Amino acid sequence: MIWRPGDCVPGDVIRVRLGELYHYGVFASEDEVIQFGLPPLPQYRERPDAFTVLSTDVDLFSCGQIVEIGLPEKDERRARFSREETLRRARARLGETGYDLLRNNCEHFVWDCAFGEKKCVQEQEARSRWRSRAVLDVYLAPLGAQEEEIEIASPERRRDLERTRCPETLRQRLVAWKTLEYAAKRSFGLDAETLHFQKNAFGRWHCEGMEFSLAHSEGMAVAAVSDRPVGVDVENIPVFVRRRADRPDQVESMLRRIRAPGEEDVRGAAALLWAWTGKESLFKAGQKGFFSPQRLRCGEETARFVLSLEPPVLLSVSGERLDRLRLYLCADGGARRLDKDLIRGGREALEGYFL
Repeated sequence: MIWRPGDCVPGDVIRVRLGELYHYGVFASEDEVIQFGLPPLPQYRERPDAFTVLSTDVDLFSCGQIVEIGLPEKDERRARFSREETLRRARARLGETGYDLLRNNCEHFVWDCAFGEKKCVQEQEARSRWRSRAVLDVYLAPLGAQEEEIEIASPERRRDLERTRCPETLRQRLVAWKTLEYAAKRSFGLDAETLHFQKNAFGRWHCEGMEFSLAHSEGMAVAAVSDRPVGVDVENIPVFVRRRADRPDQVESMLRRIRAPGEEDVRGAAALLWAWTGKESLFKAGQKGFFSPQRLRCGEETARFVLSLEPPVLLSVSGERLDRLRLYLCADGGARRLDKDLIRGGREALEGYFL
């Protein structure tokens, strides 16, 4: 609708701006404006009729502000009820309750009276701003001793995962994907059933509405979600120590193979774990090509953390939104921000596990 000040006639949809919000109603006369809830101002919140469909005079409705009339745009004119029908529908709802700020507010009410459908431009704009905000959330899910079957919503991904031969690897991948479904809902309000996943030319899964990256290791699954490309990797530190710490020749050989030209010449198993995890997350954030660690150099777009969890892990996150990074620990069907005392810092903390 197009909103303009003017002389109101019965059946007009009207609104008034009060601070950052608009309050809506249906005009009947100077003494009767039908609205769902009183104007959103502190002095009216405690009244018993504050959140019911009621009528007031235009002065209380407007609170001294300019009243605007809603004029249907060209594509809305056929759907718009007559003013008489709009007013009849509004009066028929007097006394109604069930107000909900997001799903059943004063704007939903007037659209229903005028068009027969509930719509709220303010809600749509608020949701759009919310979903377009800078987000970089990482959810860590300890695997524990889960025995129950893990169900995921995407049949395409389920069929793809069923090709995994190792039962333990399959479990890790399922938990990582299940964690992604939870992250999509918690961080972006996206239901798992509505997510449509596809593979790109390089075999990477993606979906509309968010960017994501998954990782898993012995005892831990991770899902990172963002509004920009993101990459994540995780490694179980004790397992890595057990496999690599007593094989210095193998460690040094791998370091030489993954070192980029001009990159710092570092040695030891801790350096290998630090470099490999960072490069893996950086590669995932790129979302294309094939993993060539000797071509990757981690910089300010990569953050790495030693996390004192069970098991202790090295987490690496790469992306454009590191200033907005939030770490969550999943447990008991929910998630909470990771306690700061569990984040032990960087490479020096990692070295301590190899002494």
